[in-house]
Formats: sequence, structure tokens, C-alpha cells
Amino acid sequence: MKASILGIAAAGLLVVSTAHAGGGDPSIRRTTYLQSQGKEGIGSQYREDLAVAGKAIHVDNDLPRARTILLRIAAFCEALARPGMRLVAAQDDAQYERFIADHPTGEPTQFVDMTCADAFKNLAFIDIETGDRDAAMRRLDQSIALAPAWADPHAEKGFLLGQLGRHEDALAEYRTALALADGSSLGDGFKALAWRGTGYMLIELQRWDEARAAYDRSLELEPGNALAKEELEFIAKSAPIPEAQATTEPVPGE
Repeated sequence: MKASILGIAAAGLLVVSTAHAGGGDPSIRRTTYLQSQGKEGIGSQYREDLAVAGKAIHVDNDLPRARTILLRIAAFCEALARPGMRLVAAQDDAQYERFIADHPTGEPTQFVDMTCADAFKNLAFIDIETGDRDAAMRRLDQSIALAPAWADPHAEKGFLLGQLGRHEDALAEYRTALALADGSSLGDGFKALAWRGTGYMLIELQRWDEARAAYDRSLELEPGNALAKEELEFIAKSAPIPEAQATTEPVPGE
């Protein structure tokens, strides 16, 4: 039986790509979660459209149709901007109130539905899939600016920066995603994913001990994950042996 459109949106979906141990494109599992099921704000009337776009991406593999729908939502969201008015999207009341308390500006603030941040991020996903990385970066920055306490677009940006070879910047984005995920409604699956992204970038930077610790942490959250296990095997084979250990190990046959 097929899942309902809104069921797909509520569950969140993952796209899988290869890592060091498997060779090929050096990329990380990344999320394309649809988060617009919580607190309603301006733009909530587009939730069903967002869910249809999600189905077009993940079930029908119809990126042009999804882009058309998402661009219509994005146009509405972009038109909300007004001088002197702060727009903020959040996953729930607690996240919204915490952000407003921690970042006072004195400006009036309007709560925008997560549909807008979701639309920007899923447009970025399509741009990544179609090879337009500059457009993807702009869309992710839009999503982050509108939903600054949302961890997910930071993880997606970490993935994109990693593709561009900007590993230090990618690492910073994954760490931001992990910090924001604590206390949010994102579960252990997302955190495990972000730890794997962190580990991947640390491997690229040849920070082997930190990379090993990141993958160990991901396995604590998601035991048995095959990708994390493969990457730990890669680290074991690739990391240099500490000099002290190398000089004290007996030579075979002695």
C-alpha cells in the first residue's frame, strides 16, 4: 500500500550517497526532511503543496514538477519581506520562543510557517541533484536565514561545502547542525547522520582520532549503521600508526 502524501512529508526521507569506504563520489547521506507539520504560521496554506512536491521528488522522481511547485511557494515566501519586520520560522513554539529570547532586536517579528524554510531547502536539494551548486548555496542560505534555529539546512550545507572541497567550512556547518539538534524535535537518526558528516570531513582533514570518535558517536545513536562501520574500517586501514606504537611493536618472526 502506498504511503499518503502527508505521511511521506511527516516521516522524513533520506537520500543515500557513497563515502570513502565505497569509493566514488565523496559525499555523505543527507536529509531531505519535510518539517512542516508543527506550529502553523504564515504560509501554512502551502503545506499540502509542499507534500506534493516531496512526493514528486522522492516517489515519482519528477524534479521539474517539484521545482515548479516549490518555486511557487518560494515566491510567496520571498514576498513576505518588509523593511523593519523580522521573519522567523521554527519547528515548534519552544524553539521559536527560545530563539526570540536569545536574539532580541526590538523589531516586530512575524512567525512564518516552516513550509517556507522547507521549500527553500528542497529547492537546494534539486539544485544539487541537477548540478547547480551556486543556486543550491543561495537557497540553503535563504532557509537558514528564515529558520535560524533549524539544524537540517546546516547539515545539507555541510554536504554541499564538502562537495566543493571546503572541508573546514563543511565541518563547521555539521557542528552547527549538531548544536542546534540538541533540544530540537530532530531525533537520533538526524544526529547520527550529522555525526557521520562530521566524521567524513575530519577524515578529509586527516584528523583521524576525531574522525574515529565522530563515527563512534554516530553508532551510539544508530547502532549497526553499515556506513559508519565501513568508515571506521577505512580509518583503521588509512590512519598512520603512532610513532611510539610503531617502534615498540615486535617484528614478525623475532
